[in-house]
Amino acid sequence: YLPVGIPFWIADALILRYGAGRLLENILMISFWTRGTKTVWYLALLLPLYMLAPLIYVFLYGRKTGKTNRAVLCLAVSVLPNLLLILWGNDYYEKTEIAWSRLLIFCLGLILGKAVAEKRRIPAAIYGAGLVLIPVLYLALFLFLPSGMRLSGLLERYAGSLMAIWICLAAANLFERIPLAAPGKVCAFLGRRSLECYLVHVMVLHLMNDVSRDRSRYLGLGKSAAAYLDLMALCVLLANLIYRLAR
Repeated sequence: YLPVGIPFWIADALILRYGAGRLLENILMISFWTRGTKTVWYLALLLPLYMLAPLIYVFLYGRKTGKTNRAVLCLAVSVLPNLLLILWGNDYYEKTEIAWSRLLIFCLGLILGKAVAEKRRIPAAIYGAGLVLIPVLYLALFLFLPSGMRLSGLLERYAGSLMAIWICLAAANLFERIPLAAPGKVCAFLGRRSLECYLVHVMVLHLMNDVSRDRSRYLGLGKSAAAYLDLMALCVLLANLIYRLAR
């Protein structure tokens, strides 16, 4: 993070003209937890979670018995901070929910990661169930959950997490069945640099927005296909440079 984060935040400070104290808060990512600065919220969340991941993994799989119960407990604990903050710290939760609401999918990722590492096959019924149940879940949220209800945003996040996992599994299954030549090489190239792309994409997005005359161009990417292409090209170039330097 630091070789990318320090230059980014210095550039951000120079463009937006803020002081050294705020610059240090941003570099250390304290500003997300104190002010709700969301620029690199995903790193403010993931770095401590990655440090805790080995302990969580030992808790989940350290003993041969009771794995299901421990997995359920892990998922329940990941939901609990959201409920407590919604009830007693809602103003703070609104600033930082983008991170707290991702605890569940992080724990799901740890649980699924073991199955992926062991190359377990996913039953076809899982894909069929997801194809049917996920749209039904979204429809139920849309029809029966009031938009102003405090839990609605959290439940929408969880529905999105389930959909993302299903899409990843379905895409992996699809790629196994399609003979890939040149596209396969491109996917392999990008796949080896996926961590670097993930690391820099939001930073590139914000810098492009900072220097753009139209400040809504890059933060409102849905309005412009050209903005998507700009962002993707710069991310891949920068990610490739970091990949090579790091290795």
